[in-house]
Amino acid sequence: MKDAVSAHGLRVAKHARVDSMKSTEDTMLKLSLHYPIVLKTPSGMSTSDVYICMDEQDATAALEAIVQSLGPDGRIESHALLEEYLVGTEFAVNLMAFEGSVRVTDMWVYKKTASAR
Repeated sequence: MKDAVSAHGLRVAKHARVDSMKSTEDTMLKLSLHYPIVLKTPSGMSTSDVYICMDEQDATAALEAIVQSLGPDGRIESHALLEEYLVGTEFAVNLMAFEGSVRVTDMWVYKKTASAR
């Protein structure tokens, strides 16, 4: 979804798939990211399994909790999603898609807290 939004000219958080602390560090360097970062399960919903990592120790713990664990959809997670931590107000738009039709179900605004978990 982020790639589709970005392709239309809207700013999104820098993001990538990672599967280890080494790939996290390499990706952070490549994307010019610094702590804090966000690590989350790729099959999550809302704030389930979302970790705001303030340092390498937090990131290591988050990766251990996500990679090779059972995701909310019942499948083993092979990677985590790394995202740039953005400060400020966040806007959310939820969608439902069915048989080629897409509908907006709700939109809202919220301010981030110190931790999602």
